[in-house]
Amino acid sequence: MEVIYRQFVEFETTLENREELWTIIKGITKIVEQHWQEPDKGIWELRTEDRHFTFSKLLCWVAWIELLK
Repeated sequence: MEVIYRQFVEFETTLENREELWTIIKGITKIVEQHWQEPDKGIWELRTEDRHFTFSKLLCWVAWIELLK
């Protein structure tokens, strides 16, 4: 999520690339919407089996908050 956030911060919003930025935002939103309820292997946890981790759900929430700005 931090990588995506940095891209938005550094992305120079001008009239020429506004459509490109909107396309990126829509794509990320669709991915988060489709996958946020799925279990995963986590980022800090042992990678044994897919489970629901609070950190993963929190990052999806942060993604939604940032994408809505």
